[in-house]
Amino acid sequence: MKDYNTILDYFYNDNDLVCIATIPDFMGRKQRFARISDLKTEKWIRFLKAANANNSNIYLSVYTFRDKQRTENAVVDTVDRIFLDFDAPGTYEQFRKDYEPTLVINTSPNKYQCFLKLSEPVSKAEAKAISKALSKQYNADHTFDLARIFRLPDFRNVKYPERPLAVISEFNPQTTYSPYNLPCERELTKPASAGEKRDDTNIIPTKNNSNLSLSVSRQYDYSHFLNSVPDKNNGEPDYSRADFRYAVYLLSQSHFDSNDVKDILQAESPMIQKRKGSGLDNYLQKTVERAKNYQQQNYKPYEPRR
Repeated sequence: MKDYNTILDYFYNDNDLVCIATIPDFMGRKQRFARISDLKTEKWIRFLKAANANNSNIYLSVYTFRDKQRTENAVVDTVDRIFLDFDAPGTYEQFRKDYEPTLVINTSPNKYQCFLKLSEPVSKAEAKAISKALSKQYNADHTFDLARIFRLPDFRNVKYPERPLAVISEFNPQTTYSPYNLPCERELTKPASAGEKRDDTNIIPTKNNSNLSLSVSRQYDYSHFLNSVPDKNNGEPDYSRADFRYAVYLLSQSHFDSNDVKDILQAESPMIQKRKGSGLDNYLQKTVERAKNYQQQNYKPYEPRR
């Protein structure tokens, strides 16, 4: 289990909480949560080998979680790696001409999963923006869910009759990348000087950019929409109405797609994670869907109330 342990030792700490998935279900369950230290025990290794022998594929979450929920909201706030999945013929080879991956898993013939280790952590929204830019540029898999899973090496890929063994095909532990030098769909904010708090409030996702990190200027920011809606009866700001109006406005601009709008709301709507908790992902999805429906019924550049 050399490759399996390499993954666990290099990218994770023993106390990290991760999701381990056995697909199809094994012993009545598809996913379980465990600490990395547990996954290194003989008990867990025997369990995973038994699941694989019984035709379950074995997967691990790319990132770690604050609690036992496999949602983007439960992913830890900062991450230090970028994950890319290459399925289409020739896409990995093209990517490899430009980048030396930190680690590559050959999951089946001509299919690869790659990690780029970052020289410093970034917010999870920034990691998603980097992943989006690289994936679009090199035609990697367009699944950008931060709670996604990857195929663990040293287990067989039972999707195929040949049951190929997933293995680490390349490992360059000294290869790291500055996040500020990677393609990105939003402007990254460099850490503040010592003693200052980093300010992420003005990070703006953008779409279809080149290798340069670009930001998109907007005539109206979130505060304009919050000020345009009346407070609730209890005197508190009506953030939900402001979120909706802001989403409609953003969708009316050519720069942003639905995922961009969700990222912007998550970054700019005050206390949105505290307000929505574990229901944040669902709230963002429904808000954007409502805004898209509104835009389709009232198709014109959206001008907020003054």
